Amino acid sequence: MAEEDGERTERATAKRRRQAREEGQVARSSEVNSLFVLLVGVVTLMGAFAWMGTQLREAGLYFFSEAGRASLESPRDGMQMLLIMGQKVVYATAPVAGATFLVGTASAFGQVGWNFSAKALAFQWQKLNPVEGLKKFVSKQAFFELGKNLLKIGLLGLVAVLTIRSLLPQIVGILDMELIASLGTASQFVWKLVLRLLGLLAVLAAIDLWWQHYRYEEQLKMTKEEIKREHKDQDGDPKIKARIRGLMLEQARRRMMDDVKTADLIVTNPTHFSVGLKYESAEPAPRVVAKGQGHLALRIREVARDHGVPVIEEPPLARALYRVVKVGDYVPTSLFEAVARVLAAVYRVKRRKAQAGAS
Repeated sequence: MAEEDGERTERATAKRRRQAREEGQVARSSEVNSLFVLLVGVVTLMGAFAWMGTQLREAGLYFFSEAGRASLESPRDGMQMLLIMGQKVVYATAPVAGATFLVGTASAFGQVGWNFSAKALAFQWQKLNPVEGLKKFVSKQAFFELGKNLLKIGLLGLVAVLTIRSLLPQIVGILDMELIASLGTASQFVWKLVLRLLGLLAVLAAIDLWWQHYRYEEQLKMTKEEIKREHKDQDGDPKIKARIRGLMLEQARRRMMDDVKTADLIVTNPTHFSVGLKYESAEPAPRVVAKGQGHLALRIREVARDHGVPVIEEPPLARALYRVVKVGDYVPTSLFEAVARVLAAVYRVKRRKAQAGAS
């Protein structure tokens, strides 16, 4: 039984998932990010290829035109030239760089949402331990990732080889074409190759996304003992809760017994039920101040007799009041006539005793 409790067979609770996100543990596929980055990068490159070529050509012309003018004795001229060259190159590659950055960020956000984890960024001394670092390189996860990357490279290489092999006769035919025509045909070949590689990457990304979610769920699984312990932490120890309920019930009974002392009468079913009633002129109806069954019913009668509260046997009325009315509630209209009759009889007895005492 202990072994079963130690097995992680239960799905993670909401609290466990929340703690994992706070620690930076999320299910995210880097292959999906790579796919979208490459796809958008290729599309942007194809769309802005002419513009980027023009910008890079201008940068090259500037470099060769200014290189001869720069003075070797003035490093400042060389630095300024390199700075301008860098600006032109950045300007030329900005569309591709900007598009890939935005889509990479959007892809990561789409997979896990906003999840800033301070715990994941916190400094940990064990990260400086070289032994712990070496363990990561020889772990099962490291070998798995290595095998996955080698398989991906192998599949991409296979698709590339098969694609080039199928297009080889046409590629050889480019040599007999004019320059402009050969460039157009070559771009078509490149585009076919890129599309096939992206298609393979899409399949690999879908598989990796499924795998990452599966592995994440497996890592989050909990043992039955952990589930019980979490419920106990959330709801409190059942023994302590039972003890608190017992104390509250005992206090309620004590208050009820105090109210029995001030009741106008106790209606009983001789051996089962006792119901205490009290009526005040300012209230709309008589009110049940105490009720009990079995041992508690006997205790109510004892307290009532000790304090001179009349006890009247009315089995049907006692059963009805016990089942219908809660302690502290008023008597319902359906029982009001029967209760009024009993109260009137009690008040008549009290008046007679008062008159007899006065005479």
